[in-house]
Amino acid sequence: MMRFDSNRAWNEAMAIVRANREVLPVLAGVFFLLPALVLALFFGDRQQAVMEAMSHLDDSAAMAAAQGQLVAMAPAALLASLIQLTGQMAVLAMLTDPRRPTVAEAIRAGLRALPVMIGAMVLALLFYLGATLLLGLALAVIASLAGGAMVAALGTLVLAVVIVVLVCRISLTMPVIVIEGQRNPLLALRRSWAITGGRVGSLLLFYVLLFLGYAVLAIAVSSVLGGAVALVAGKGATQTLVATLGAGVIAAGASVIFTALLVTIHRQLAD
Repeated sequence: MMRFDSNRAWNEAMAIVRANREVLPVLAGVFFLLPALVLALFFGDRQQAVMEAMSHLDDSAAMAAAQGQLVAMAPAALLASLIQLTGQMAVLAMLTDPRRPTVAEAIRAGLRALPVMIGAMVLALLFYLGATLLLGLALAVIASLAGGAMVAALGTLVLAVVIVVLVCRISLTMPVIVIEGQRNPLLALRRSWAITGGRVGSLLLFYVLLFLGYAVLAIAVSSVLGGAVALVAGKGATQTLVATLGAGVIAAGASVIFTALLVTIHRQLAD
């Protein structure tokens, strides 16, 4: 079994991004940046209300209000997520198709793969819910025999491990669908599960480092831009919009880079 080489994956991903730098900004702007900006423009007040409510977790009224805001935003957020998912698969097609597709052809490839990816996500969710149910039943039996507090802590730990392992093992489902052309959601999940076997630890470490790097950069850019605008124009809608724009640009770039990394990780492990 080949050992996962994160340095090789990163270097190859950067090379792929540089080789396609003319077309990737178009896809990133349309599919990653634009949906985030639209959500911020039309639902910025609701997003701000949710963030404020999350800082008062002990306030039942605030949490109820936050849930109402989330429900109101759900259709738009779901649509934005589907657009971004389509864009990510279009980027995958653009980066891996040897026929060098146009932007329109890459988008069509993303749209064709979208139902399969949705099916795989639904199956993964059902698997997670089933595992959670079985775990809950097992812990309930143990709690009835041994006591509650320690069992609850153990259950939380085991559930976290289940989530981490599941995410790592199915993280290559999208490349399997787009690059290998798999159109069966269950087989796509099984293929990802097979080629990530034995590499969960190294993949998890790599993913965590990527997330931390992105989080630090996004927070820094949003804080600097928001602070600069607040000094010039004061706090308000302009500050929120500029901070959102900065965070959106970083998120769009990160999405492109992560998609390229999926390509190189899949290439390395599948080979």
